[in-house]
Formats: sequence, C-alpha cells, structure tokens
Amino acid sequence: MSFNARVVFTGICAFVPNSLPKEESGVRICVVLPDGRSRKLNAKQGFDGTNLRRHRGFLQFKARQLVAAIDPETAKTIPDDANVIWYLDRHRVSFAYDQNANEPELPFLNGQVPNSLAKMGEMLPRYATVDADVVGEDRWQKTVGQIVLQRGVLRVANPGAQWVFPNVLTTEVIEQNLANEIHLEMSYLDGISIVATRYGQTEPDVRWVLQSVKGEDVEITVANLCDENPLRWETEVEELSPEDDFRWYYTLLSENTQQELFQKLKGLRFPIPLRPVNQAGNGQGMNCVPLGTGAQEIPTS
Repeated sequence: MSFNARVVFTGICAFVPNSLPKEESGVRICVVLPDGRSRKLNAKQGFDGTNLRRHRGFLQFKARQLVAAIDPETAKTIPDDANVIWYLDRHRVSFAYDQNANEPELPFLNGQVPNSLAKMGEMLPRYATVDADVVGEDRWQKTVGQIVLQRGVLRVANPGAQWVFPNVLTTEVIEQNLANEIHLEMSYLDGISIVATRYGQTEPDVRWVLQSVKGEDVEITVANLCDENPLRWETEVEELSPEDDFRWYYTLLSENTQQELFQKLKGLRFPIPLRPVNQAGNGQGMNCVPLGTGAQEIPTS
C-alpha cells in the first residue's frame, strides 16, 4: 500500500539553495545545521561578543515505522508514541525512496523556499550567502549535519507567530509571520530510507529503512534545538522572548563577512527577530525558526 511521507525541519536549520545549474548537480537545496554541541550551556561566543546557547541536531521518527520494514506484524504491536532519536555527528543525509510506478514522479524542488521562512536576503541585504566552506569540503568545522534535498514539495503547515526584524541595514522594519516548522512532502511512496554518510567518507555508514503501518503517513523530524526544551513539551510562557538563537546563523557566514557586518553595525550586536509587544513567547521551539539564505554552490557529495 502506498503512503505519504513528510520530513519536518525545525530549530536552527538554514535552507541553502544550489546556485549550480540543475544539470550539474541533483541537489536542489542543502539544509545546514550549525554545530552547537558543547558540554557547557553556552557553546561558544559569537563574533559580536554574544553567547550562543548550545544546540543538538538529531533525527526523530516512529519506532514502529522502522520495525515495519523488517517485521510488519511486530510493528503493529509497537505504540504509536514510541520514537527513535538519532543524533547527528557530522553527517550528510539524503532520502532514498521507492515510488508507486502508477503515480506521477515527484517534482524536483525549484530552489524556492516558503514565504513563512525567515529570509536573510530581506533582513540583511548583501549578507545572505553562507560561507562556501559550510557546504563544501570544510563543512565539518561549522556544521553538525547537512540534509540534501532533491524532490518533493516544501510547505508550511502553520504560518507561525509574527516577528519584527529591526531596520539596521534596511529602510523599513520588516514584519513577518515566521514558521518554526518547514515540511518536505512526498506522495505515493512504497518505501523511504534515511541515508547518512559521515563527512569525508564516500560510503554511507547509516541507512534507516522506514515503512508505513496501516497506511499512516511516515514522518521524519530533523531538528536542531537548544536544551531549554529539546523535547518540545507543551509549555505556557507569558514573558516575551527575542529570538536569541538566531545568532547561530551568523556563524555560517565567512569570517570576513562577519567582520564586515560587525563594522557596518559600528559595534552593535548582530540583529535578531523580536516579538511584538502584544504577543507572548512559548516553549515549543517557536523561538528557533529555520532560515532561508542566498544560493551557494553545493557539491554532489
């Protein structure tokens, strides 16, 4: 029985479109997760002198959908809320799938990101492109994982809450609803695999095969969350909270670009999205919003 699959991205994840011509690389978008691992609560200090809270990148999916690919009957006995969490450790991840031959082929991504995704190019013109090393051979220095995407449809299930971005380098304050989850949707699949290759290697060292149970959707979460609420427990928070973790994205810029931006701001801290005064924060990862960046050349491996 065919099923639908959904990859949910949340937390500090930068969507980098591929600037190479489509015929030169099958990769359309590379989702980059900054490496925020640390034994200390503050993982490192940003270029502007602010502390960056530690984050951890991981994949999460249902245990029974993993077992179903091996033993469908046993999978039916596993509770729906039993989950597998696998921590990324400098891995490049892709998704392999088998599609129903009687259905239209999944479309290639066109390199565009949803409107409710924070866009660095609108917030900071001229400072929207990540360092080439982040997606190139030296990616291990700054990232804990890369997720390469080729086909499917990117959507925003919930437009999210309203944020404002200060007009530090633009003429107007930018107001936008920013989503904390971006979905990659794939339809009419007969199977899907998570394929992960450690940086510097040529052969995958992890392959998770997932299968639907009773026709349910297969859902894979890719997250890069702080330790304030990594499991996203539902929490009511009344106080306002700026998006401090947004500063992790500046670490993906080259050192020269960070230096230029720092000088442009005349010593001010790098800008972050702020919540309007009439809205409250929450404890479900809403303060960790994915980001869209400028295009960069993304190698095939």
